[in-house]
Amino acid sequence: MSTKNLRTWRAPAAAVLLAALAMTGCAADADDGAEDKPDTSTADAATSEEPPPSAADGTDYSNCSTHCEVEVETGTVFEFEAFTLTVTEVTEGGIEVSRDDGDGSTGSSSMSGGYCITYLTNNSSGGSCYGIIEGEPPAPTPAAGELALELLGTTDGTAIVRLTWG
Repeated sequence: MSTKNLRTWRAPAAAVLLAALAMTGCAADADDGAEDKPDTSTADAATSEEPPPSAADGTDYSNCSTHCEVEVETGTVFEFEAFTLTVTEVTEGGIEVSRDDGDGSTGSSSMSGGYCITYLTNNSSGGSCYGIIEGEPPAPTPAAGELALELLGTTDGTAIVRLTWG
């Protein structure tokens, strides 16, 4: 390639490169009217939050002798034939409950960290927490004489629980 052809090729390439760099620099300095636009980032964040959980039965505990999904708070008491269940504390992410059969057999259980289920009888309790799960949790299968207590969510000192008798 001759020197003349090399110069002929370099000149347009250099011009294109300079034009591209100049446009990039200008774009960064251009006034895009950002000061004139309202900040919607907090508004978008607020509308994308999930609504707080709600219970199908609200605070109507009348069906809890068989099956209910209710809101509870610290001090809520359920009187069952086999034992009394008391919500001893509702925390930001969970609940604590105590069980008393009236004959000296007592116990307690803590549930926190997402979806939890505890199985209670008049003289025992045991359960597990599964973290955050997608969709509807599986239906519990309590044995005869056993209460399944599910923690579905908490918000502002209130917990949403589902109680199912076997």
